[in-house]
Amino acid sequence: MSVPVSDVLSSGRGFLFETGQVPPMRDIVQTDDVLGGDPRLDGTRVGVLHIKERVDAGDEAAQIAADYDIGLADVFAALAYYYDNPELMDEIERRRDAFVDGIRRRPTESIE
Repeated sequence: MSVPVSDVLSSGRGFLFETGQVPPMRDIVQTDDVLGGDPRLDGTRVGVLHIKERVDAGDEAAQIAADYDIGLADVFAALAYYYDNPELMDEIERRRDAFVDGIRRRPTESIE
């Protein structure tokens, strides 16, 4: 379901406080205890890679902001971080893909 930008603006969801003020843009941080140390928006569990994958899937920035209750600027900051750090993001994607492949290769147990 797509959310028009005007609805996000008027509802206060996503990138406006109830006062109508645009919230400050969050920093991109990495902490070992959240998302395995992958880059994310400060104060959230929203990873840079999560946002990039949503954009790749065709989601609009306003929809992503509304869904994660973050600012529109946060969406673009995450994308900028992704493209500014290609080696790091490639390594994270490789690590994630290897993890998923490992799970897929596990033998399934039959349930009786």
